[in-house]
Amino acid sequence: MLRLLLLLHLLSGLVLAETNIMIRHVPLTKFGYPGRPVTFRAVMVPVNCTITSATLMYRVQGEQEYTRFIAFSTNRSATNYQAFLTNCQETKNSLEYRIKAEDNFHNKRMVPENTAYNLEILPREEGRISPSEEGCIILPDDIPDDDRVTSLVLPANSLYQEEYFGIEYYSGDTVGPYMDLNGLTVRDNPFIRDNSLPVVLYRFYQKAGEEKNDFSFRKKAVISLRYFPDGNFSDEEKLDAFFWDGKEWRYVPGSRDTVNDVLVLEPDHIGLFGIFEKGKDEAVSLAAKILDYVSRPSFAPRNGEIVVFGIKTGITDYRIRILDPGARLIRELRTASWDGRDRDGNYARSGVYIYQITAGNKTISGMICVVK
Repeated sequence: MLRLLLLLHLLSGLVLAETNIMIRHVPLTKFGYPGRPVTFRAVMVPVNCTITSATLMYRVQGEQEYTRFIAFSTNRSATNYQAFLTNCQETKNSLEYRIKAEDNFHNKRMVPENTAYNLEILPREEGRISPSEEGCIILPDDIPDDDRVTSLVLPANSLYQEEYFGIEYYSGDTVGPYMDLNGLTVRDNPFIRDNSLPVVLYRFYQKAGEEKNDFSFRKKAVISLRYFPDGNFSDEEKLDAFFWDGKEWRYVPGSRDTVNDVLVLEPDHIGLFGIFEKGKDEAVSLAAKILDYVSRPSFAPRNGEIVVFGIKTGITDYRIRILDPGARLIRELRTASWDGRDRDGNYARSGVYIYQITAGNKTISGMICVVK
């Protein structure tokens, strides 16, 4: 009997020695949507054992102990695991996390073993783009290499020189109908649903030193704007993109990808973009009845750029006046474009200018910017 017990003990030791849990995990290092849920994914393969528990352990950076835990669950297959961090208050801070799994022999596996993964939660991403090559800036999310992203893609030869660009995210549930956002006032628009809260806001900018500027390109860019299915809207089919022109929100045509929850636009300029839910009556503002678009709200006339005013088809009797901030007349246009020159044929100085478009007895206005 003693020999049998000894043999069973030795065999059980061999089994324990051969058991293992293989964990493969691509660390999350950046997340650009503070206040949104974060999904952690891992592949866990048991070897000669059964996984009895899998846990995400995390703490806010700077804390000493891991006091927060989320259980992993399987997704699509027995080896694909995911854990959801849905406490949006906690996802506003950078985190440190580890993954722990335990098998039916009470063996534990910790990844990483001696340290922690650092997850930086920051609502912006910046980078340089060369004028001669295609360039891309992507706001990092929790699912690497998928199409559910906010991004700026520029074709080659879109720039005159290398530029530094960025994308910044603003959560729609913290933005009211009236808000000062880097000096930009978000106002109501009759084209937008009554409460006028943006589903989400993104600032695309060119960075010069500490300044964040609107910018125009030589070719059309491709911009993807991500929204979230649990956002503050009732009908996904009514979501549209708008551009803040310095005075009001202007509709930007694009395509809606409801599989990946993004709106895709092809503008030739960047600035502040918002996703809004259209109103039930599809009301259109006065500006939208006269003007479809302004091609380059920020343009460099000395580089040969012009700004084009997309007057509505069918409107032939109109007048466009360009004024300086003091309301002094700079130029009255005979066509729907401005080359940046004043009445004397000289280039206007860099700065903000006001355009006024009169059609019939209606007048609308907005802002454009002349840059060097």
